[in-house]
Amino acid sequence: VLQDGKYYRFEKPTAPKVELAEGDRTQAKVSWYGENPTDDRWDDPEEIDFDALPDRFVLKCNHNSGLGMCICKDKSKLDIPKVKKELQRGLEEDYFIISREWPYKNVKRRIIAEQYIEDSETVNDVVQGLIDYKFYCFNGKPQFLYVSKGLDNHATARISFLTLDWEFAPFERSD
Repeated sequence: VLQDGKYYRFEKPTAPKVELAEGDRTQAKVSWYGENPTDDRWDDPEEIDFDALPDRFVLKCNHNSGLGMCICKDKSKLDIPKVKKELQRGLEEDYFIISREWPYKNVKRRIIAEQYIEDSETVNDVVQGLIDYKFYCFNGKPQFLYVSKGLDNHATARISFLTLDWEFAPFERSD
């Protein structure tokens, strides 16, 4: 937090992902497990009952950004030992040390399951990725919108910054 020209930080993490990881089961608890829900959080990849997961799902670590993620579109083709190894690598990563983002500092590391979702739009019989929307707020008010599509392939991804009137913003990403 920048206040009076000085940076302040909070010792306790405040990111919403921490609430999901540390709190009781929330409304975000997925309903796709069926009538006998399994635990949706694990401390160790060996605890995951892959047979109890649906045919399509996402497993990821709650404390980092990308490492230790499994996007499963077809469980019959899943290499479970490889997934467990990647999840373990993700659990061992200290994302705070890498990124210096304070909300990641004291997060209890866990694996969480999420429902696999995708956009129904297809181009040349290929399902397109989800559209990602991010709002940039200044002094508590939204000022700009970031919209991205196709981030699973960075070479063809489409990324735009827009005003709240859906006009192109006067700036862009350089990467």
